[in-house]
Amino acid sequence: MKIILTVTIFLTVLVSKIEAKIRHYNLFELIENSKTILLVELLKTTEYYTIENEEILPSSITLPRYAHYKVLNIIKGDFKKTTLVLDYKVTNEIYKPFICRPIASPIDCEIVILFLEEENLLFAGFQGKQVLEKEQVESYTNCLKNIIAINKLNNQHERDISLLALYNKNNKVQKSILKNAIAESWDLSRPIFGPFLESILKNKTEDSILRYRAARKLGDLKDNKYLEVFTQSLTDPDLTVRKASIEALGEYKSQKAIQILKEYIKNEKWDIGKKYANSIILQFERELTPKN
Repeated sequence: MKIILTVTIFLTVLVSKIEAKIRHYNLFELIENSKTILLVELLKTTEYYTIENEEILPSSITLPRYAHYKVLNIIKGDFKKTTLVLDYKVTNEIYKPFICRPIASPIDCEIVILFLEEENLLFAGFQGKQVLEKEQVESYTNCLKNIIAINKLNNQHERDISLLALYNKNNKVQKSILKNAIAESWDLSRPIFGPFLESILKNKTEDSILRYRAARKLGDLKDNKYLEVFTQSLTDPDLTVRKASIEALGEYKSQKAIQILKEYIKNEKWDIGKKYANSIILQFERELTPKN
């Protein structure tokens, strides 16, 4: 019995380590942790191979094997070669979640590569396609250089101000990149980011995932001046945004937040959302009840 238990624990830990190793990094985590960042252009592909994919429906996917790239720009680090060859097969078969998203070195993500494979498409690490005009590629790489420079600043307040100043510049490519990066990757637990998060959460034309992240991070601030914003986001057309807003209001643990949740329950048609909000209210009321 002890042997079986020991083996089970070992396998569980092993699987956890593997899952941690192959998790889906976003581009900005890679930028921060990598030693080298390159912009490269496809020169030629010399071989193709097939992957049998049974995760959704039994099917075969044909992918390039060895792809030759020309180095166009070194954004970070020291890289001596003018060309490089990527072995897609090794990367894809070891790291299945990264199929069709090749990297130069799957070990510890030491190198990030931005792939320029057609005139108007920039492939950015594991993040997938970034659709850009040809003249926007320079703007994209310059933005990454600015982010790298901001990350090097020692003073947190100076980093915050610099990041928001970069976002507020009149540059569509830069704004799009930073909007996702700020809401997804940076620590926003300081009041300076409140108005930025509020503007995303209130704008129903924003991507729902972005609104969801904004709701979560705005809730972390626990600032009463944003209670009205959460009142509005409880009617968001996306269920995940409404759930994040309920969670955020639960963090406040105030009578005002509870009253907002009670009003939400009266008007909401989503049963799970109503139950979730009610459980937060009951927990708060139990905490307020004096113990004998």
